[in-house]
Amino acid sequence: MKNFIILLSLLGIVVSMLSCNTVEEEPNYTYKIDSVWWSDVIDGNSDGYSQFERLNFIVHLKENTSQNISGRVYYKLREASNFSFYAFSKDKRVIGENEDNYLFVSIGSPNKELQRGVYDFSIEVFQTNQSDIKAEPDSLQLITLSSKKFEKSENDNTFTLNISWVDKYDRTGNGYFRSASLVIDANNNESVTRNLDAKIYYKRSEDSDFQLYTERLNFEIYGNSDNDTIIIPVGSPNTMLEYGEYDFRVDLFEAGKDNLLAFEDMENPLLSKQKFESEDEDSYYYTISNVWWSDSTDMDSDSFTSLRKLHYDVDVDKNETRTLFAKVYMRLYEESPTDSSDYDILYDSTSNFTITGSNVNDSYFSWIGNNTTALDSSKYDILISVFDADVVDTTQSAVASLSGFTETILNEQSFETASQDSL
Repeated sequence: MKNFIILLSLLGIVVSMLSCNTVEEEPNYTYKIDSVWWSDVIDGNSDGYSQFERLNFIVHLKENTSQNISGRVYYKLREASNFSFYAFSKDKRVIGENEDNYLFVSIGSPNKELQRGVYDFSIEVFQTNQSDIKAEPDSLQLITLSSKKFEKSENDNTFTLNISWVDKYDRTGNGYFRSASLVIDANNNESVTRNLDAKIYYKRSEDSDFQLYTERLNFEIYGNSDNDTIIIPVGSPNTMLEYGEYDFRVDLFEAGKDNLLAFEDMENPLLSKQKFESEDEDSYYYTISNVWWSDSTDMDSDSFTSLRKLHYDVDVDKNETRTLFAKVYMRLYEESPTDSSDYDILYDSTSNFTITGSNVNDSYFSWIGNNTTALDSSKYDILISVFDADVVDTTQSAVASLSGFTETILNEQSFETASQDSL
């Protein structure tokens, strides 16, 4: 009896251990290849045999979940019996409830180029880390995947595109450019002159569809020359791009025709998630938000001061620290002042000072009176102009100004020399 009880105890322990090690099975989600199509056909000599095409397909996941999947593409010559593996699509996190999840595989460079022939293709969809096939093409989709003509690029009239960026301008230094120049170097495998058209497309990186940005028509290249590049301004004078990340695409055509010769898109890192913003977003806007006087010296109490401190608080529209300097101009008071009259006395040009956003504790000041330049007894109008110290330009204009024309505290101000102010 004692041995029987021990045996039952051991069995209980084993059962308990097995139950603890049980791994919950992954749910068997429902996938479907919703549509299949070809795009971006490159057939440089127009003989019907492509050196490149992009195989696109949409995958639906029925359940309300998201999963990682990939596509596997297979190929065979039309007359062959068995398919061989060709390439993987990129892994993709797909969204359920029958949302469109786009995948593609490039047939041709940078993947394996195919010998001249007629080919059939097939697709299998797999969930990451699982070995069973989740979806395959239906019979109509297999027709789309059949009888495709390919050849190697060396047997075609081959064009290539080299892409680079220059003259990126980021006024605020936040990594988002108001403008840049896209340099396009088109090359051909034959040392002859070609006339080409280039079309440049763009989209926000999170969007699906490109739209035309601009085009350059009927430009000339010669073979693989580096001296026939074209430059496309992105931003001014072309359309400004609002704050965001953008993908670009460059399509190359024979001049006046619509046969695609080469293209580059967001698969090229230089055309993916490029950061741009508008000129307004990439600018600093300054205001002189407050002006006041302090430390007045008027020895003879006639309201004409021989010394005063002029304070000015400058704000900027971004919460950043900026380096500025100011110039204070004066002119003799006019009975009917207009702001068109010259402030012909440059009274003070300050050292650099810093401000931060709309901080009220970063004001600067200029002394007006006998500690700087004495002013003969009279009434004066005053102009304060603020300059951005980071702008290196001898002809630069003020980024903010304030004058007696709009601020009474700067209008009809009475000053006199120290000797005139004596008791």
